[in-house]
Amino acid sequence: MHVSRIRKMFFDLADSLYLARLGKLALLMFALLAYPSINCHAEAISVDYRCAPTQEALGTIPPKEGWKVANDNTVDLKPGGTTCWARIKALAGQVPATGQALSFFTNRVRVDLIDAQGIVLGSVDRYGQQVNAIETIKRALFTRAIPTGDALYAKLTMDRYDDYQRSVPIEIVDLTMTLAQDQRHEDFQYASFAALLLIAFIAIMFALALRSLNYALFSLYALSFAAGNAFYLLLPQHFLHSPWLAWIWFSAMYSLSNGLNLIVLMRLGRFSTHSLQIGRVLQFCVVGFFLLFPLWYFDAQPADHTNSLLNLISIPLIYIACWRGWRKGNSNCLILLISNIPSTLLWIPDFAYDLTGVGIPWTISSNNDWFSLASDLLLPLMFLGILAGRSLTLRQEKHYLKMHDVVTGLPNRESLQQIKINQHSIGFDLVVLAVNVKRFREINEALGIKIGDQLLAEVGRRLSSVGAEHIARLHTDQFCLLTTDSQLANVLEKLHQVFSYPAQVNGQIVDLALAIGAARERELSDTSSENLSVTNLLRNAEIALDVARTYRLDWVEYDKVLEVGRQGDLGLMSGISQAISNNEFRLYLQPKIRMADGGMVSAEALIRWEHPTRGLIAPEHFIPFAEKTGCIRMITKWVLSEAMDIVALLRANGTPIQLGVNLSAFDLDDTALLKLLEQLLIEHRANPADIRFEITEHSAMNNPIAALEVMHGLCNLGFSISIDDFGTGYSSLAYLQKMPVSELKIDRSFVKKFSSEDTGFVLLKSIISLGHQLGLSIVAEGVENADEWDMLVDLDCDFVQGFYISEAMELDQFEAWWKNQSTSSHQSRNG
Repeated sequence: MHVSRIRKMFFDLADSLYLARLGKLALLMFALLAYPSINCHAEAISVDYRCAPTQEALGTIPPKEGWKVANDNTVDLKPGGTTCWARIKALAGQVPATGQALSFFTNRVRVDLIDAQGIVLGSVDRYGQQVNAIETIKRALFTRAIPTGDALYAKLTMDRYDDYQRSVPIEIVDLTMTLAQDQRHEDFQYASFAALLLIAFIAIMFALALRSLNYALFSLYALSFAAGNAFYLLLPQHFLHSPWLAWIWFSAMYSLSNGLNLIVLMRLGRFSTHSLQIGRVLQFCVVGFFLLFPLWYFDAQPADHTNSLLNLISIPLIYIACWRGWRKGNSNCLILLISNIPSTLLWIPDFAYDLTGVGIPWTISSNNDWFSLASDLLLPLMFLGILAGRSLTLRQEKHYLKMHDVVTGLPNRESLQQIKINQHSIGFDLVVLAVNVKRFREINEALGIKIGDQLLAEVGRRLSSVGAEHIARLHTDQFCLLTTDSQLANVLEKLHQVFSYPAQVNGQIVDLALAIGAARERELSDTSSENLSVTNLLRNAEIALDVARTYRLDWVEYDKVLEVGRQGDLGLMSGISQAISNNEFRLYLQPKIRMADGGMVSAEALIRWEHPTRGLIAPEHFIPFAEKTGCIRMITKWVLSEAMDIVALLRANGTPIQLGVNLSAFDLDDTALLKLLEQLLIEHRANPADIRFEITEHSAMNNPIAALEVMHGLCNLGFSISIDDFGTGYSSLAYLQKMPVSELKIDRSFVKKFSSEDTGFVLLKSIISLGHQLGLSIVAEGVENADEWDMLVDLDCDFVQGFYISEAMELDQFEAWWKNQSTSSHQSRNG
């Protein structure tokens, strides 16, 4: 196959696996193996050899018998520290030409060049000592003119720990080309050493950053290879004088690298998920490799045979497991499979030597520098490619999470703010809709966070289907839609359609309702769109939404008046403390009439603020903001104090009534409320039976467990409790039964006139009937005309309250109205 086609195949593979450039370079390096090796113009010579038995020395005089012909001029060495003689017959009677050298392809065996009389002509040993010779990273070269004689001998002495060198090819080579080739090989080894150190450093950084054991193990694996290269480079130098260092070198090279390699392969390839049995066998192989560590010191030969056996078991299993993993979609397995090919190609002839005694074909494994470099770096570089891909993925995920909401998958506020108006408002005004999911907090607390998240995801899906140009989730229960003025009607129509039916989440049916604040581009003070983003419009839409939520409206469109009013309301907040000290608050009373006889035995206390510059301010203009800022507790204390003063005064005057006082959700969360009430009862000498606390259904369900505890505490003090605005919240009938309440106040929205066929009428009738069955008195709020009065009489409602009876009044006006009402009722009965 042509080299260019090989390159293209592997680049296509790299692209399909989303590898980074380093991964592509590694694959290209492997493709370059198609190039043939360089032979340095070696000349053939005739060589015989003779090796001593294991651990037996041959002396210093060349033997005369027992010679064997060396195939391909290659001396096959015996492991375990043996000595061999080589007889070079072709050199008899001639001298190597100028520019040539006699080459022994080894840097691990001591070579002594001796003539037939036993005179040493030159020597090279593994510790860097040379006599009349040149030592490179791969060879021992003898360039001295060789005298004419019958033969030339070489004594080859192995180290007892060295079982790596299996054979020594002998040849005559071109000195200049050989030195250049060997220098290049040394440069490649240094490059490999530096690259492995860099890869190990990068891997350990990833391990620390991601707290990943896989990356830490791979870092150790790369370091073990780097250590092997370091010892290989330093071996020709005068460095390893100690047998301990030699033992560490071989044990680390064979045992540690092989064991760590298997661990890395098993973890990266996730063999346990697709090849469990193979993974278990490989685990035993890992243990075996590590147990070889001490064996290398005592006897290298059995350690080498055991190492070969473990490789024979593990290498085929690695390929089988990687193939299975790749077939099941694990792209890492394909990378691991390919990256192990060079090391396998080195192992096959090594294993064949153990079986047959035939020497390693050095022209494949060592003369080819690309092959050597690929065998060292292909797996680390491809792993680095995985790291680069992982880094890119993490960066993309980080950017996605930065710009998107996790629960709904929608863009978030930051993503929305980066949109420029002029990209979307060509020819049309841009409209921003801030959308709030009503009652979401109550739903989330009642049904749980998990269902709440699923509900938000459902809301996101529905909003995505309305055709807006952009949609985003701003925070908890608030979303944003971007559309144009021309498409607004269609978007609103689709919103109505998709939210006209309840959501079913995890078996729970939940009604969905929205509050919407809208802002148009033309409302902006600066319409230079090149300098504006959605941020300005979003701010205005959120102001409108805040008003919609405060007044329980479905739709509010931004107007500058809203912002002026909002700033004024904020100004009011700073004056609440001063208002209390200046006695600017007033408590108004609105009577509740018993429908059976028209008598009045109770009333509701309603606060007003008589502001020195703004006049009389209704509670809806400052109570919601007081709740947000925490000032509501000061107002509650003032109201409770005033209410107890009034009921104590009326009881002392012989006209006791029960006064309804509103408590907010903030009051129910106040742990000091009950203690405050005990103190006020004593201070004002009030009867707790004269106070009925009105708690909205919304407040009761804001924190139902805490609210229920406070309610029982109030009842224990002698107060009674009424549920206000019943029907507008999210309480269930089952939970209502747990509350110690004695009264239900039906919201105005249920009281307005219905025909007998309307569903609203049926619902109102059902609420009244249900309340009576639970033993509760029923109060209808907001009665404004006689028709509504008559309807409530027919439905057997107990009490009514509203403008049809009377507006809220100050205490002196209330007493006068009550006196007139009592006189009228007395005259009616006498008449």
